[in-house]
Amino acid sequence: MEKKNKIILIIQARLGSKRLPKKVLKKISRKSILDIIIDRVKKIEPIDEFWIATTKNKLDDKIESLFKKKINIFRGEDEDVLKRYYDLSLMTKANIIIRITSDCPFVDPKLITEGIKLFKKLKVDYLSNVLLRTFPDGLDFEIFNFKALELSHKECKDISLREHVTPYMRLNKRNNFNKSSFKIYNVKNNIDFSHLRLTLDDNQDYKFIKKIITKNGFETSWLEAVSFLLKNPAFLEKKFISKRVGALNKAKKIQRNKKYIFTKSNNYFNRVENTIPLGSQTFSKSYMQYSKGAAPLFANKGEGAYLYDLDNNKYIDYVMGLLPLVLGYRDEQVDFGIKDQINKGITFSLASSIEYKLASKLVEIIPCAEMVRFGKNGSDATSAAIRLARHYTKRDHILISGYHGWHDWYIGSTTRDKGVPLSIKKLTTKVNFNDIEKIENELRKNKYAAYILEPYVNDNKDKDLIKKVRALTKETGTILIFDEIISGFRVNLGGMQKEIKVTPDLATFGKAIANGMPLSVVAGKKKLMQGMKEIFFSTTFGGETLSIAAALATIKKIQEKNVCNSIKHYGDKLIIKLNEIIENYHLGKNMMFTGPNWWPSFKILESSLNPVLFKSLLRQELNASGLLINSTLNISYAHCNEKVFIETLNQYNKAIKSFSNILKSKNPKSKLKGSLIQPTFEVRS
Repeated sequence: MEKKNKIILIIQARLGSKRLPKKVLKKISRKSILDIIIDRVKKIEPIDEFWIATTKNKLDDKIESLFKKKINIFRGEDEDVLKRYYDLSLMTKANIIIRITSDCPFVDPKLITEGIKLFKKLKVDYLSNVLLRTFPDGLDFEIFNFKALELSHKECKDISLREHVTPYMRLNKRNNFNKSSFKIYNVKNNIDFSHLRLTLDDNQDYKFIKKIITKNGFETSWLEAVSFLLKNPAFLEKKFISKRVGALNKAKKIQRNKKYIFTKSNNYFNRVENTIPLGSQTFSKSYMQYSKGAAPLFANKGEGAYLYDLDNNKYIDYVMGLLPLVLGYRDEQVDFGIKDQINKGITFSLASSIEYKLASKLVEIIPCAEMVRFGKNGSDATSAAIRLARHYTKRDHILISGYHGWHDWYIGSTTRDKGVPLSIKKLTTKVNFNDIEKIENELRKNKYAAYILEPYVNDNKDKDLIKKVRALTKETGTILIFDEIISGFRVNLGGMQKEIKVTPDLATFGKAIANGMPLSVVAGKKKLMQGMKEIFFSTTFGGETLSIAAALATIKKIQEKNVCNSIKHYGDKLIIKLNEIIENYHLGKNMMFTGPNWWPSFKILESSLNPVLFKSLLRQELNASGLLINSTLNISYAHCNEKVFIETLNQYNKAIKSFSNILKSKNPKSKLKGSLIQPTFEVRS
């Protein structure tokens, strides 16, 4: 007979940890970490079935072979962990699911047993001790019902949220997403131990855990571990446990004493605007994007993840030059490559051998690249690709989705179309990336030379859509162009096309390729690229060698340091933690960060304020707290460390606290210290 309220406990485990590979198999005496966790959770009452949920990756075969006699094993999706949990819970017909991760060797059976009782008593959808931490990191548990899991699985489209199973439930408590709303509850400890660390993340953690359990036995409780820490503060000083508390306290002290002033920026702008229209070479770097008068307007220098303005204010920079700085400011390897080349020359009277060196590397790593050509910026590359497509197909009309630069063929389709002839505008048709019916109708009805799109994939639905587009363009003789100016060398070294395994006819790359040096690339099939001999795409600085040397050094470091995965991992953490801060100030119904994890974006969900005023006030407070954040988080490798992460959370918390108080005031507009921002135009709807 089927049980009415079946409870299962799932231990999430895999062997592919980046910082400490195969950590769950690390031994303490005769037992592995995973053995210790299994033994502990089996004391929880009442649980009907115990499971390990691992992946189908061959690396995790060992988990199945070692533990299948001790516990049930389920193998599911690797990245989509939400689906893994849903599939297992559906299969077992579970009503209540308890989630434990395999980096928590001090997991407490009594704490979780009490949690189950409370979950049933309160009749909530989700209960945990991680919403507002008071327990040490490493005692994490989450309890949720199947209904909440099923709704999350069906409605959550964000890959970065699906990788962590429950963020959708936590964020959705105020009906932020679609239809659903979950009743949630946080379990608190009487004493705040949130600054302590009992989790297994790296080798230092392992040494500490091994020392405690070897000394006190496998039954060591988390309270005994905490007691040991408090009696032996040397462990804290050595950072075996508290990796964050020192940096957090230091960052708080600095922030309390720091007041941001913008006198030099404001005075300098008054001089510059008489000489440079807009006061900047780029709309998105100009005063229009900031609350002028209460914001930095000119940079003085950059270092790693930090930018310093003319007033010597220091910011954690999440704009990063509009995405070129994939490694961060002044990366040593890239700078060395540039300095080495400058001793040989910059621009020559002939093509240089270094051009072929980079071209060969790009053909090796970009799926569609059989031949390549270089330009200096993204608009060079996209316009060259369009001209190639028109030459090859002998057609004139272009179908577009997204943003593709400043040249007439594209910008004429936007509100910034001044100076573009009507005859040019008529040759371009804009479609929404998600409107497959309109895309199909346009491709079948009209003869387009090319369909150019930014292939930003958030979920399998988007991936399937791009596959349909690939099939449609082949069928209709339309050249498919991926504009990978942003996604290239960031989501994957070979671009989004390598990530999703869909190969376009042509692709354009730029921004991150040379870590801030000006370089762009047109890459594609030889039959199309041979047309470069016929069309006129010729620039004096296309073969400029400093940028090419920088690109070679950038690509080398991206490969060596696994930069793309580091950025994704950091993005995952940032999305969750920044949203938690937003929730703490009861602003979850107003705004949120969402994926993709390699390029998180900020969304305004609901506000009584005009969106422009909302953004202006928010950016004002972010700037005043030492953060440069606009509509996206442009993460670099320089951000991917604990120090920057802690400073970001602390400074964001300060900004949102202040912003929350402004929203509660009778007249929020009166709190604007500068001018309103001036959006350029909406390009990615």
